[in-house]
Amino acid sequence: MDITALLFLFYLNLTLSYHPIFNCSVQKLLKQNVYANHVCTFFCLLYLVVFANGTFTLNDVLQTLLIYVLFIMLTKTDLEYVGMVLLALLIDQYISSMIKSKVAVDPKADVSKLTTIRTYIKYLVIVVILVGFVSYYFKQKKDHKNFSFLTLFFGSSNPCKH
Repeated sequence: MDITALLFLFYLNLTLSYHPIFNCSVQKLLKQNVYANHVCTFFCLLYLVVFANGTFTLNDVLQTLLIYVLFIMLTKTDLEYVGMVLLALLIDQYISSMIKSKVAVDPKADVSKLTTIRTYIKYLVIVVILVGFVSYYFKQKKDHKNFSFLTLFFGSSNPCKH
């Protein structure tokens, strides 16, 4: 499984499967301590990266850190940016599937164009996340007089005000 598939599954997993299944003390910790949430989420992602790569090296930890930072930045964007990123990741996985199918039929198949498209999609995802995050950053900075970058990036234990 490649990293873009992993990121897509990780995002869907977090958005679709959060339930208060833990005991009260763990629920309280996770509800009141945003940093504990980040530590748990990072280790969950690290486990998935290690599982997907089949190794546990410093490179895996650094790769996980990069994915996690991009993931956190994605969670701090408006919905249209999230939609664009998820669509791009879905298209990337479709192309990845096409590559695997072509190589399975003909191991010498030329998949260089598809591989190049996947590379461009990965760059596009990073750019969309950065643009969305910067846009959201300036919007939040304008809307909140007691603005804090740390609170923006890591969140707070207070629920959103809708």
